[in-house]
Amino acid sequence: MSEQSSRTGSSRFPTFKGLFSWRVIRACIFALACLFTLIALFYAEENWRGARSEAAYRRQLEAKGRNLDWATFVPPPVPDAQNFATTPFFAPLFDFLPGTQTPRDTNAWHRTIEYANKLPDISKRGDWRSGRRMDLAGCLEEFEKSRRAAGAKTNLLASAQGSGSDADRILEQLAGFNPVLEELRAASGRSQSRFNLKYDLDNPAGILLPHLAKIKGLCIILKLRAVAELQLGQTDAAAADVDLMFHLTDSLKSEPILISQLVRIACLNLTLQVIWEGLSDHKWSEAQLQSWQRRLQPFDFIADLKRTLESERAWGDRIIDWTRNNRHKHAFDELADFPLQSNSGSELVDFMFRVCPSGWFDLEKLNYNRMFEELVMTGFDPQKRRIDPAVCASNQQRLEESFSSLHGLISNHAVFARLLIPALTRVTQRFALGQCNVDQAVIACALERYRLVEGHYPDALDSLVPRFMASLPRDVITGDPLKYRRTGDEQFLLYSVGWNGKDDGGTIVPVKGSRSESQDITQGDWVWRFPNTQP
Repeated sequence: MSEQSSRTGSSRFPTFKGLFSWRVIRACIFALACLFTLIALFYAEENWRGARSEAAYRRQLEAKGRNLDWATFVPPPVPDAQNFATTPFFAPLFDFLPGTQTPRDTNAWHRTIEYANKLPDISKRGDWRSGRRMDLAGCLEEFEKSRRAAGAKTNLLASAQGSGSDADRILEQLAGFNPVLEELRAASGRSQSRFNLKYDLDNPAGILLPHLAKIKGLCIILKLRAVAELQLGQTDAAAADVDLMFHLTDSLKSEPILISQLVRIACLNLTLQVIWEGLSDHKWSEAQLQSWQRRLQPFDFIADLKRTLESERAWGDRIIDWTRNNRHKHAFDELADFPLQSNSGSELVDFMFRVCPSGWFDLEKLNYNRMFEELVMTGFDPQKRRIDPAVCASNQQRLEESFSSLHGLISNHAVFARLLIPALTRVTQRFALGQCNVDQAVIACALERYRLVEGHYPDALDSLVPRFMASLPRDVITGDPLKYRRTGDEQFLLYSVGWNGKDDGGTIVPVKGSRSESQDITQGDWVWRFPNTQP
């Protein structure tokens, strides 16, 4: 009985040796073949689906006139003789060894990079938008602090102590910067500007932009010098510095990169500080006022917003393609400047991009372009020079909802949209405010020209047309005329209703908790007014 049971048991349960029978091996091979076939079919289907869907949507966009080719946004080369960006000061920043972004002359590169690095932070010492003049005494204090901290490391900063007016001492502080400023002034006669950025770099996220900080730093120096010159009655010298600030600002106009245009807006705002101070003290001549109007009127930041966002979208497409082509080389690690919600989330996405079908990158491009088209390229009208804050806020909310969870980002193929789509509300606010600043400055110059002729400001802006202006710009937010009224002390108040779309009577709302009294541009009105206190 036991022997029978033993025979029965051995036949009922396979031995370890039986696991390697040909029948089992054939079954395993068949199962693996089926699995690999299913995986191959899955990859083939996803690749076909992604490529087909992305190509179909791209054709839709192109049929609507959308430009998705990054190369078409790259400014054409400019001959050196006509190129402001190839002056001896700027040229070393982009004079690379062939095929690299390594400077050919490291000494010259460092001289440019380190220029004005010891300049103290004087950014909070004046804000025309809030009605605050440049505080020259406060600037001198900052210079003295910087000189003591630098010790013998720099010869650009002299002692801020001494005799003479604050304006005289400011000019003394800035004397060390004059050789470069005079070089740039001589080069400002060149008609074009095109910095030699490596637009064709394989990884577009690696394009170097060292010139932006230098241009803004130069405008800060010129702003301070021009204000000091105004206070000393050196109006022609101040006007020459304003002209150079305009030229530095315009040097970035052709760049199809968002941060370049935001720096351009910041540089123009620095320029307007000087124009505003001169207007407040009635120091500009008729010829100078006409010059400022001619320089300001071509600025069209709403058209620039459209062009910049279109190029930003095309740049993002290149980023997605580059990541696809380099995904097995830790390409995602090089996009660390575009953070996800957590480090673990970034690691998960990195792994996913290594093993996913190529077609998923096409689906990422499709959804990136779809979100850009529907939620970024809406809310503004270049033809009417208008921005609609309500539409922009709605778009921002929809974007944030789409990006609210890591699982949703992956399942909806929206990872790159989360990484690459800019902070929409902040961007549109900056461009809208930039255009408002320009429009108000043009009107303010025309008002001053009217005052020089008539001895007082007009009762209404219509009086400026056509003698002092061909036409009046409209509020960039509402499309209505800008608000204007004369004040009892022979001054005026000029304002836009601002981002909240409400007429707050020319009220400026400071940023909560800020010691600098900077304006909260999301609240109150955007105002051009006279200084809080007269000198």
